[in-house]
Amino acid sequence: MDLHIKPLDRRLDARPGANLLETLREARVPISYSCMAGRCGTCRCKLVEGQVLDAGQDAPRGIGDSDPYVLACQTTLTEPCTIEIPEPDEVVVHPARALKATVI
Repeated sequence: MDLHIKPLDRRLDARPGANLLETLREARVPISYSCMAGRCGTCRCKLVEGQVLDAGQDAPRGIGDSDPYVLACQTTLTEPCTIEIPEPDEVVVHPARALKATVI
């Protein structure tokens, strides 16, 4: 199944039922992410063409929906589609880590 990524103009061969964020990470596509649970919104990307399954809404999402943005960590690929991610220069690429802190 074809996954087209703008503005990089990259095409990936993704398997149906795959998680969008995992697919992007496996292909080393530069995308920011943090919580992996749909709370932070860091992995937000725009669905330009096609349809996906949004786990946050348990419903198919298509380009005719009022909000074309999806969270990659909560999105399941169901058919060939095109997404738009932030410009690579805007992506924060550092590993997530847990830090101990005390609030005073």
